[in-house]
Amino acid sequence: MSEELSSLSSSLSISDESLTFFLPNEYGLVDRIKNGEFTNIIICTGAGISTSAGIPDYRSSSGLFSTFTSKYPYYEPSEIFTLAFRENHPEFISDPDYLAFLEKINSAVPTPAHELCIWLNNKGWIKRVYTQNVDRLHLKAISLDKKLPKEKLVEYHGYLDFKEKQEEKEQKEKNILEKVKKNNR
Repeated sequence: MSEELSSLSSSLSISDESLTFFLPNEYGLVDRIKNGEFTNIIICTGAGISTSAGIPDYRSSSGLFSTFTSKYPYYEPSEIFTLAFRENHPEFISDPDYLAFLEKINSAVPTPAHELCIWLNNKGWIKRVYTQNVDRLHLKAISLDKKLPKEKLVEYHGYLDFKEKQEEKEQKEKNILEKVKKNNR
């Protein structure tokens, strides 16, 4: 099993040090994972695994919430990234800070933490990955056979997909808002 681990981990740039960095070795956890003792693994991820890819977090002093709450001080930070907010503030989608954020997400590549999830999946040990992130880095392919299958990922806050045409995206948002308005009457 150790040779197989070395082969798989080197193809994904995962070393024993990486495993130990991401996983506490309390109770021999890293060794137990490497030896295949756990085969039904669920992982929960958040901003911490994407910040090293250059994607800003939301809540730190230099995060997105502080950037946009200074521009829109009468809104709660969590309101700023909603469809209703964008409907009321169409200028938001062309805001230079927002566009810079989108560019960072679009150009980001998976981090070693994302690679660890992929490695565990390739071993057949991942049941599900839950993420708060909207960057889709779990799904970005490192190579064709080295990405997390979409059906194993739950994106709790949804995602920002830059490959959709802007017109289609705007139409979807309008349709959703119309349904919400109709249901609230």
